[in-house]
Amino acid sequence: MSESEVVLQALRASFTAHDAGDVEAFLRYLHPAGTLFHTNADLLIPLDHDTVRAAHSAGYGGQIAIRHAEANVYEENAVVTAYLGGIFKWAGGGSVQGTWRYSSVWCKENGQWRIVHTHISPLSPQHTAALAGNDSTQP
Repeated sequence: MSESEVVLQALRASFTAHDAGDVEAFLRYLHPAGTLFHTNADLLIPLDHDTVRAAHSAGYGGQIAIRHAEANVYEENAVVTAYLGGIFKWAGGGSVQGTWRYSSVWCKENGQWRIVHTHISPLSPQHTAALAGNDSTQP
């Protein structure tokens, strides 16, 4: 298996844990100094483990499908791009449903790939329609 495939496997596993609400499994894929720009156009969010645990305890979660995922590996770093579709549930209530662009930067430490930064932003309606027919979760 190539390193790109290993990173994509980690990506899928991270979203499986995310969607199942298994915060401890999800945290295995997050660098404790990681950051996030989420779908709600908020300011930069820290992904330290205490913040992530608190968000999940307050109801954060989702059901997300990954489409067209690609990983480019540069030694001990990787850049992942994909499209996400589904629903994110916010801590404290509310949710957002849609299709988004996804990119993340991963680093390999002690043999494990972990997310150090993620950016999720909405697609324009014309591009969302172009993806509508493909619900594959494989790259």
